[in-house]
Amino acid sequence: MEGNTNKRRGKYFEDVIVKDYRRIFRLDKYQCYRSGSSGARTTIEYNGDVSFNEPDKYPLITECKYYKNMTLDNFFPGCCSYINNWLQQINNQKHHYINNFNKVPLTIIVAGRPYDKHHHIVIENDDIECEDLDVVAGIHQYMIFYSSKMKRNYIMIDYIYLERLLEFYCLLEHRKSLSSTIVKID
Repeated sequence: MEGNTNKRRGKYFEDVIVKDYRRIFRLDKYQCYRSGSSGARTTIEYNGDVSFNEPDKYPLITECKYYKNMTLDNFFPGCCSYINNWLQQINNQKHHYINNFNKVPLTIIVAGRPYDKHHHIVIENDDIECEDLDVVAGIHQYMIFYSSKMKRNYIMIDYIYLERLLEFYCLLEHRKSLSSTIVKID
């Protein structure tokens, strides 16, 4: 019975994140949706838990992790084994995307807990520098943790900075170009 509760919670969390993406990107439910294979172990999907009908236009991979017992202690100073497994999973999805579209996507994990509205974003991309986050993106609060399995550091930011992060990676350019071409007719 506990497994069904966890799956329901996970689907709920993924739906929350998808709704945020739809709002941010100004997309409808046919353009951005929860992946059909979400929660299943598959190598077919490369979008993570959130899919776009045009994945090449939205180079973004998001894994949603919603765990009741997860705390920041699981990440710092070095992450625990199940966090390492998440990092390996999303790294594999990133490489699958690169092989299919020949571009590097923004690859993140959104981590949250039931009854806690304070979610975190783990940035998988190793080309991002803390100074860029701070100076260019205006994200001044971030934490760094180390994965012994992946043998590298990761950056964690607060979920409230999601839109700034997407802007920093120029993922909102398409949205801006669409809204600037709309002509009001009286």
